Amino acid sequence: MEGETCLAELYPYQLEDLEFLSQWGRSANFSEPGVGKTPVGVRLIHKLKGLPCLIVCPNVVRYHWEDEIRKFWIGEPPQIVQYKGMPSVRRSIEQPEILIVNYELFRQDFEDYFSKFEYKMTLFDEAHRLKNRNARVTKCAYKLKTEYIHLITGTPITNQFDDMWSYLRLLFPKQFPSYWKFVYRYGNVINNGFGKEIVGVKQSRLPELKRIVQQFSVRRTKQEVLPDLPEKTYQTIYVELTPTQRKVYDEMKRYMYAQLEQQEVEVPNIVSQLMRLRQISLSPKLAGFDSNESAKLPALLEIIQERILAGKQTVVMSEFKQWIDLVEQTLSKHNITSVRITGAETYEQQRQNQQIFQNGQAQVALCTIKAAGVGIDLTAADMVIFTDISWNDTDNKQAEDRIHRATQKSNAQIVRLFAKDTLDHVILDRTILKALTAGKVLSSEHFREVKSLLSV
Repeated sequence: MEGETCLAELYPYQLEDLEFLSQWGRSANFSEPGVGKTPVGVRLIHKLKGLPCLIVCPNVVRYHWEDEIRKFWIGEPPQIVQYKGMPSVRRSIEQPEILIVNYELFRQDFEDYFSKFEYKMTLFDEAHRLKNRNARVTKCAYKLKTEYIHLITGTPITNQFDDMWSYLRLLFPKQFPSYWKFVYRYGNVINNGFGKEIVGVKQSRLPELKRIVQQFSVRRTKQEVLPDLPEKTYQTIYVELTPTQRKVYDEMKRYMYAQLEQQEVEVPNIVSQLMRLRQISLSPKLAGFDSNESAKLPALLEIIQERILAGKQTVVMSEFKQWIDLVEQTLSKHNITSVRITGAETYEQQRQNQQIFQNGQAQVALCTIKAAGVGIDLTAADMVIFTDISWNDTDNKQAEDRIHRATQKSNAQIVRLFAKDTLDHVILDRTILKALTAGKVLSSEHFREVKSLLSV
């Protein structure tokens, strides 16, 4: 409707991509990570009047999609529903204007739920998860009843050129019904004694394949769009605490609130208990409980694995060394290489770990916010993920700058991984922070402010 506005605008290159992609009901955005494909996807839904719409994405970005829709939608945002909960609950959801689901539940509930609806438009985020034509989730995507499809991935080809067939089959099933017909036309196929083997693409047919792909897709590199991007871009990704985490967190919060009501708690205990709440949102184990459940750990792993697939290094920041230990153990189990900068290392070890990371010999740098706050150069990465933040925003800003220098040739992506309905987002007022850290008596006004945090 004329005169309607949105909370955020697209960059010029995103508007160009939107204009091009909107000519196709079925399209793909293959731009590099960090270029801003999600906002273009949101506007594409709006421009094509693609409601009802289904968005299938990794679990870690479900709420990010919801936030981006509200931010970039022109006019009143549509009804958005997250597909979650017990099977009997989620399978009884009436079709909303926009439904967001992770890949696991899309596959698991396809026959019982998604196959029963027709969609005007479907978006598959991190669509390289559909490259395996024999995977059940890919077969579900092929069978989905939808008029428009938009694929989003920064890594469309992770193995061989034949990865592209699955996207073509999904977008244009009539033109590309046969996998082997596609492979024989564009690839070199030999019989290795055990069966057929693809040994690369036919160079003579490569220009033809490129022309086909370029007809319905865009591909921007980060270097190409750098002049349009700010020096730093911020993204908040929300996860939901596990049931055990939520139970422990709420019990601790109620206990602390009751003490504050009577103003019986001493300042050092306020600091300690606020800290324990933050630890519980990482894992109850950090706060001395038996449970080692964590909603953030699988979410963090998912982000890092996607970045490794794209050939990217990542910095992870936390206030807690014990949490860094847990993250390191998890990464090691998944054969992901990492170095540590936590303040527990000698100066020589810290310098060596920094050099290992800068030389590309480690995929992840695990840092505490204080230890990596000054004098550390981790510019080999263009993303830092804060699994928790300092109450003092100055410390956070200093930690951000580990990946951002005047000589940096790409913009810095600052990701904050927060648990919903917790104190994760809180930056304390300077006067309260000073009083708490100095162990001073809080004024009644400051008591009320701390209580208000706990009442959320």
